[in-house]
Amino acid sequence: MPKKIPSKAKNKSDKINILDKIDSNDALDILKILCKEDKNIAKRIAPINTDLLEEIILFSWNRNILG
Repeated sequence: MPKKIPSKAKNKSDKINILDKIDSNDALDILKILCKEDKNIAKRIAPINTDLLEEIILFSWNRNILG
C-alpha cells in the first residue's frame, strides 16, 4: 500500500478533492483496481451500473420519441 503523504493544507478548505480532478479514464482504472482487490466492490457496482444504464436508455428513448 502506498505511503500516505501528509497534507500541507492549513485547513479543510485548502485541500483539493482528488475526485474533482480525475477524468473518467482514471476513474475507470481506479475502479478496476479496487474491484480486483475487493470482489465486494464489484458486487456493489453492478446494481448501480444497471440503474444508470436504465436511466440512460429511458432518457434516450424519451428524447427520440418526444424530440
